[in-house]
Amino acid sequence: MSETNDTTRRSKTLSLKKTETSTVKQSFSHGRTKAVVVEKKRTRVAPAAAKPAADPAPAPAQPEPVVPAKPTPAPLLSPEQVRRIERYDSRGQPLLGERIAATRALLEREPDERYSVELFITDNTDPARMERFLARARDLALLPDVYVIPLASGRRYRLRVLYGDFPDRSSALEGERKLPAKYQEEFRTTARSFADLRRPM
Repeated sequence: MSETNDTTRRSKTLSLKKTETSTVKQSFSHGRTKAVVVEKKRTRVAPAAAKPAADPAPAPAQPEPVVPAKPTPAPLLSPEQVRRIERYDSRGQPLLGERIAATRALLEREPDERYSVELFITDNTDPARMERFLARARDLALLPDVYVIPLASGRRYRLRVLYGDFPDRSSALEGERKLPAKYQEEFRTTARSFADLRRPM
């Protein structure tokens, strides 16, 4: 029996508990009192959860860098050059009117270093004759690349006829070689920069 008690006692594990004790008087109904020791267990208070760190204040917005406005480029055609083009009368000749308008737009936008191929310059400024030339160019599918510059000389005009719009001289010479054989036989073609083309206008 004592062996059983010993083994039972040995199998119990001891644990230390932190308790607070106090003495209390207990009163009974028949008048007796007895001092009683009361254990007071301390309740564990969970540590307060750490407050999440406040988001850092956003950095003050950087002002947008001020980009200086690009200066408006000077027009490539002077007002006088534009007036000379507009004075040439192409009424009644739709192809000629269309190609002169396309030529003006080309001369107003293309920088000096670009090139075109000059097909010919003629003193015969009869609009009907030029309309017939442009109709033949349309039949050869060349019309969108043909340009006509009216050149004023006093009260008279000459017409400069161009082909194509090329980035440089070598490209213009290559375009010249690809012209129809008829054009190469009939015209003494020359590669000209837009600076050269605008100057005599």
